[in-house]
Amino acid sequence: MRLPTKENLVTRGILPSAAHYCVSGCGGVESTQHLFLSCSTFGSLWSLVSSLIGSPAVSSQTLPDQFVQFTLSAGGLRARRSFMQLIWL
Repeated sequence: MRLPTKENLVTRGILPSAAHYCVSGCGGVESTQHLFLSCSTFGSLWSLVSSLIGSPAVSSQTLPDQFVQFTLSAGGLRARRSFMQLIWL
């Protein structure tokens, strides 16, 4: 995934190497994996979203796995799975 995270921008030479920390102030390196899964601020939003829409919380180690688990947590109805995909994206 190629998002303009601070880690990505440092790697591309757009930001200085000292500027790679997460915008939330949690102290982690701001990577895609960190923002969506392990950040104490932003990563925890997934459980909140899941509870708001009445879906079981998912726990995964990679973004593709998280997408699949979140989408499939909707059950067998295609319209509901599409809705879950829209929320995730």
